[in-house]
Amino acid sequence: MVRSVPDKSPKDKRKSASPQKRNTSSSEVIYSNPKRPGSTASSPKRKKRRFRPGTRALMEIRHYQKTTHLLLRKAPFMRVVREIADKFYHHEELRWQVPALMALQEAAEAFLVRLFEDAPSPERIFECFVEVAAPTDNEGPEIKFIHPTDFDEKQALKAIPQFCYPCVTSSEAVQHYTFVLTDIEGKYRFGFCRYSPDVKTCLCILSYLPWFKIFYELLNRISDIKRAHAVNAVLPILNHLLSQAPPPSGSNLTITVDEGKRDFSFVVPDTTKLPAYQKIGI
Repeated sequence: MVRSVPDKSPKDKRKSASPQKRNTSSSEVIYSNPKRPGSTASSPKRKKRRFRPGTRALMEIRHYQKTTHLLLRKAPFMRVVREIADKFYHHEELRWQVPALMALQEAAEAFLVRLFEDAPSPERIFECFVEVAAPTDNEGPEIKFIHPTDFDEKQALKAIPQFCYPCVTSSEAVQHYTFVLTDIEGKYRFGFCRYSPDVKTCLCILSYLPWFKIFYELLNRISDIKRAHAVNAVLPILNHLLSQAPPPSGSNLTITVDEGKRDFSFVVPDTTKLPAYQKIGI
């Protein structure tokens, strides 16, 4: 009896056929694509991007300001805490809870941030005082008076008149407002402004210290002195402030003008708390 074997279709033959290697002769030239990941061609090295000085620092500052994560690694910090605790309580076995260690780490990082913020403390109470004339139809805002006269930061002097008059207003009331200048190191300088519509000028104090109510009241006093045509009394006030270092929070700072005829005294605010109105005596 002859057994019939069904013929395989060409499709089945292709499936059962084992893949064979392609023999390439030495005379063949294989061209490789350099853009392909597994290419044998040598691809040129990517040029490392270089940033201007301070750019990376500003990028990191903005990144960490947007996040609320802890900066220190948790495991090393926990080991340090346990080692310090074992030195004081080496006869007892201490058991730490994770929430307690996390609370210690948050307190330690808050202290370090506060310490670094206070490290570059300003040497003077304010950087400069300017009087800026209001813009007209033909000309923009222009600085009429500046003290000290050796303040020569071109970028700040260019930006201050523009920030003194941020918008056109028709109000006849005296206005107080603040703008902030940020340098390449990420430090903030506050510009405290007082605009008087009747005299068409804006008085501005530039300082690293966020003494909002204090500088506003000081600008009011300087404006009253200028209205009384006692312009010569303004320079002693500014020179007295420039000659002093910023006092600690809670202490009294007194400015004596005209041999005691005009005394300005105020309490230095605590910059770690929210701004509050400070009562100023004369």
